[in-house]
Parts: sequence; structure tokens; C-alpha cells
Amino acid sequence: MALIYADRVISSSVTIRHEYALPPGSTAQVSIGQRVRALDPLAVNDLSTRYRLINLAEALHAPPEIARDLMRRLEGDMVEKGDEIAARTRFLGRTRVLAPVSGRIAEVTGPYVLIEAEQAHTEVSSPAPGRIIDLDIQSYVSMEMSGTILELAWASGRSVWGTLKVLDTAPSEEANASRITIDHRGSIIVVGSPLTADLIEAGSRAAIKGLIGSSISHRLLPLPDDLTFPVAVTQGFGALPMSPALLPLLAAHDGRDIALNLGIGPHWREKRPEIIIPVESSPPPFQPRNRLAVFSVGDRVRVLQEPWIGGIGTIRHIPGQAYQLQSGLWASGALVETAPRETVFVPFENMEYLG
Repeated sequence: MALIYADRVISSSVTIRHEYALPPGSTAQVSIGQRVRALDPLAVNDLSTRYRLINLAEALHAPPEIARDLMRRLEGDMVEKGDEIAARTRFLGRTRVLAPVSGRIAEVTGPYVLIEAEQAHTEVSSPAPGRIIDLDIQSYVSMEMSGTILELAWASGRSVWGTLKVLDTAPSEEANASRITIDHRGSIIVVGSPLTADLIEAGSRAAIKGLIGSSISHRLLPLPDDLTFPVAVTQGFGALPMSPALLPLLAAHDGRDIALNLGIGPHWREKRPEIIIPVESSPPPFQPRNRLAVFSVGDRVRVLQEPWIGGIGTIRHIPGQAYQLQSGLWASGALVETAPRETVFVPFENMEYLG
């Protein structure tokens, strides 16, 4: 039976190892033993993003078997939009095929010509300072980092590095968006309350780098496509205040540079979104991040989502696939019996293990 981790990692001093799978066509830019800073490139990738396929036989009104012989350019040639790449002269005149885009003739197969139109340069960056411990130059890079690690319940967006600014001293059920001002430009903001549309809008106006709250309503999802910063929550979905144990820990690091690392691994149980607060001292010995408790059928849990918030129930079934919530979000979870003959689906992020 699959094991579902029931608690999140909160550790003030650990060494964590991450393995980053590289996209096809990438090349590692680091070496084993090398120390890297936050946002240093671990690998680069020049990947073609747009192709155009041309059927010469159709365009030239020629038999497929002779179409290739009518080409004026070779495989591998660079062409500009409008360049002649093939032509056929007949008694009615000359028929030409012009390149529809600028690019490279990537392949010629029979009567078909494939033009590689654009390439996008992307980088796989280090989320925080660390050391490279293993790599395959075209497959993966493994690195080791030390510091405070706080796993999050949910996040959306890309990983960022910035200065932590904690706006609350105690958990709250109500948000105050007016506190986010232009003075927070470029910062990763933490509030102890649920996220609201006003908070997200205030963050956009102030050009912040990231926004972390306690929870978020499904009514705010999906987030706007033009949102320029990542959003994360520590507790889950609904209207939950932040854990009273977590907020003081974050407040103790107010003003430090942190990583909001949202890179998701091949399986959500192995890699969850997290906050990494680096330390500069010598790293402690690596310890696998094993959890003591796991969700399983028969466990008693407390539900942390409306309308059953605070209710105690028993896990009756753990489906092998994700369920789609009313918001449209897909989530892994369990069927929990909250009352006799009443069983509801609850995402793992919205339940607390009781035993």
C-alpha cells in the first residue's frame, strides 16, 4: 500500500539534497564539488519552440518522388523569411516555395521540409546557495544545501529568491492588504492570514517577488495568468490562520534572503514546495527527511477545510488517483468518514493526523 506522508517537515538545521532533472537538450554548466550561489545556472537549454512543415509536392504540384530534387536549399541551411527554398519551372511559368519564417531547415524527408523557426534559451537555476554533489551532464544535477527548511501545503508560480518580510506577529483570520506598500518592492511577503484578492492585487501594485499566506479559497483559483509573482500557502485550502508554531519561526528570519522553491519533483510525495532559509555555517551531516507518521486507512484525522473544518473523522479509503475539486484543481487525498454514513473527499493538505 502506498504511504501518504501525514506531516510537513519543519527543521531549523538540516542538510537537504535535491536532484533536478534536466529538460531534453540541456547541458549542465557546473561540476561536482562546485559551490553555487542562489540563481546561478545549473544547466542551460536551447530548445526549439516553433516549427513549420512544408509539403513541397503539394506546393509545387509535383509528384512526391521528385519534390526533393526541386529544392534550392540543403538540410541544415539557415533561411530568412521569404527566401526561395524550392522552385519548379513549367510551360505555364515558374512556381516557387518561399520560407514562411526565418530559421533553419532542420530536416528533409521525401517531399516534406521541416523548418526550425525559433529557439528559446532557458536555464535551470539553483534555488539557494549550495554545493554540487553529483550530475549527469545531460540528465540531472544534484546539489546539497543547508539551512532552515519549511515545507508548504500548496504553491503556484515559479521559484524565486528574495528578502523575507513578515508582516504579522500572530496568526489571524482576516487580512489587511493596505500594509503591502511600494516599500516591499522585490520582497517575499508573509502574512499570517488567508490570502485574498485584495492581498494579491496589492502585491502586484507593489511589485513584490512572492506572497506567502496561511491558506487560500478555491474561489481565487485559478490565479490570473498575468500574475508576476508566485503565491504559496502553509496550511491548505479554505480560511485557515497560520500555525502559531510556524509564524514565529518565519518572523525570526525577517529581513534575510530566502528561497521560495516551488520546483515540483516527479511525485508530490517526494518533493513539495518549500521555503529554504540558508545558513552559512558548516552543514550538519545529511539526514534523510523521513516522516514518522503516514496517512493510512483507519487513521483518525482532523479536517481543515470548509464546511467540515475542525471535524474529526476516519480515513476509509485512499484513492490511487487525484480527484478534481469544485475549483477545477486536481488534488490527492482520502475519503474521510466525518459522520455516520457521510463520507467526503479531503485533500491531504487539508487534514491533520491524529493517530
